[in-house]
Amino acid sequence: MTYLEVIDTAVKVGLGALISGLSAYWMAKSKNRDDLRRERSGRHHGLLEQSAEQIECFSHVVLRYWALIVEFVRNKDKKIEPSADRVEELAKAKAELFNVFSDLTSAEAKLLLLGHVEAQKLLRNFGDLAKHVRRHAWEGNKTLTETQMEEFRAQLLDAREKLFNELSRIYRTET
Repeated sequence: MTYLEVIDTAVKVGLGALISGLSAYWMAKSKNRDDLRRERSGRHHGLLEQSAEQIECFSHVVLRYWALIVEFVRNKDKKIEPSADRVEELAKAKAELFNVFSDLTSAEAKLLLLGHVEAQKLLRNFGDLAKHVRRHAWEGNKTLTETQMEEFRAQLLDAREKLFNELSRIYRTET
């Protein structure tokens, strides 16, 4: 073997090693970037799911409170006094409604953290509507009618539907 053949072989081996090394580096960097993107997307979806659960829990409590107040309105119209159990159940529902607002605040914070301002605005609207219902629909309000309560329910359900439509859109499009 001549000196030139040895140099030729060494250059070929060196270039092959260099190309292999660069390829391995590029592949590892690409895989790491994809893994980070998948992990970030998974966390994002997880926070959206947690927010949706908190919102739905809030929604359930609001509608339960609504149902109890409707019962009080119907009984008032029929001049029937509510039972002690129903009065106690309403008191518990009021306390639960007060406490569950913290879940709504937590869900709102998650949406803001993720940068979903439109969803946060819809959530804020839903919460404000629930506050409005709570302030106007209470067992001692003698002017409250079943028609007003049905309007409140329709407004709550409409606000909830808009909010969940936005959350669903985000969930489907964000990766």
